[in-house]
Formats: sequence, C-alpha cells, structure tokens
Amino acid sequence: MDRYIRVRAPHAQAHRPQLWLGVNNRGPMTANGTGEARKGDLMEPNCWSSPQMLRRYGASARSARARRTYGRIMASSP
Repeated sequence: MDRYIRVRAPHAQAHRPQLWLGVNNRGPMTANGTGEARKGDLMEPNCWSSPQMLRRYGASARSARARRTYGRIMASSP
C-alpha cells in the first residue's frame, strides 16, 4: 500500500479523494474496476483462463471454510 501511495503521488488525478486511480492519468477507478483488477490478480497466478473457474474454485473454498467454521462452533458448544 505504501508503494502504491508513493507511485500515486505524481498522477495527474492525485488531488482526487478516491484512493484507486486509473492508468495513463485517467480518473478514479469505479467499484467495478477495482473488482475486475482483483479478479485478474486472482486468476493469473492460478492459471485460470476464465472468470467461471474463479467462481467454481471460490465456491469450493467457501464450502470448505463453512464446514471448518461449523466444526469449530460445534466443538466449542456445551
């Protein structure tokens, strides 16, 4: 984050209050734009070629997380 703030400083739109600015001195990124950027960042290291793969593996991870949480809750209840 510190690195981004330093790189952001000379941006033509740096005076704007929004944190995430577009490339090539474009204005602030929208919520959809930042979401798309994050999606790409998740897909690339996993070699996923489509957003459908992200949703599929994300759903699988959600299910596993839910089962672990349920197990912890049940184990700690009297």
